[in-house]
Amino acid sequence: MNHHAPRTDLSPCILCGSSSGRYLYPSAGIITCTGCGLVRADDIPDQGRLMELYSESYFRSTNSGALGYDDYIADRDKICRTFRKRLREVEIQAGRKGKLLDVGCATGFFLEIAGQLGWEAKGIEISAFACEFARRHMSVDIMCGSLAQAELIPESFDVITMWDFIEHCPDPSTELAHAHRLLKPGGLLALTTPNISSVSARIWGARWMGIKQGEHLYYFSPATIKRLLLKHHLVPIRVKHVGKYIDVDFFIKRTGQYSATVQRLLSRASRWLGVSDVIIYVNPFDIMLVYARKGITSE
Repeated sequence: MNHHAPRTDLSPCILCGSSSGRYLYPSAGIITCTGCGLVRADDIPDQGRLMELYSESYFRSTNSGALGYDDYIADRDKICRTFRKRLREVEIQAGRKGKLLDVGCATGFFLEIAGQLGWEAKGIEISAFACEFARRHMSVDIMCGSLAQAELIPESFDVITMWDFIEHCPDPSTELAHAHRLLKPGGLLALTTPNISSVSARIWGARWMGIKQGEHLYYFSPATIKRLLLKHHLVPIRVKHVGKYIDVDFFIKRTGQYSATVQRLLSRASRWLGVSDVIIYVNPFDIMLVYARKGITSE
């Protein structure tokens, strides 16, 4: 295949409808739409392949730099710290507590925190492993399946959250259409997703940590995510960059994707100082937190 020539056999772009794209990172199978600049994978899996992907091995991965998490459940404390920080911001934007839907809720950690803080929280998750863990170990209301399959009352949620979710979707446009349908007029959508136009993404190219071949299917910039939201009458009100809580050891492992020499030096220093397990908040300014509201007047 000539990776320099445009492809004209792609499925229609979810933003502009074009079937033409040029390879941005051929080695990672990443294409840019020639019509609107939306970046996506050249191979979009179907529902069956996705369900196979998000098995237990995704949440306990042997190579989390390429796929999944080292140990999502063992990292619960750090993940929950991040979720508490995000929920505090959501509460400021929402103005009041009410009914919340977490789409792509994984094992339900965010749901549990939201419930403890007074939200009427419900979650939906495609991974059978994550749903089973939540049902066995968490006191949460979780549905297993896709948003399209869920029998939920239209205009019944005050807030919908999509944490690190939309980039995994075969059709983010459809997911946002469902979100619009389920939100009350004036309801709040909050989502996080990697920023393909960030400085680190531009510097590192196909080596950027946000590139995960076979896992991340769409790569948004502030411009393209705003366009997609507006397409579904979800009005963007704020876009900012956020980080997450991680331990020093995880941070050092991730530097290995960019420089093995730096990783070795940091690893030695970390062991000498005894700080490998210290938890820190890291914001590399390449993850967007996007807030949008459903218009008061529905279609």
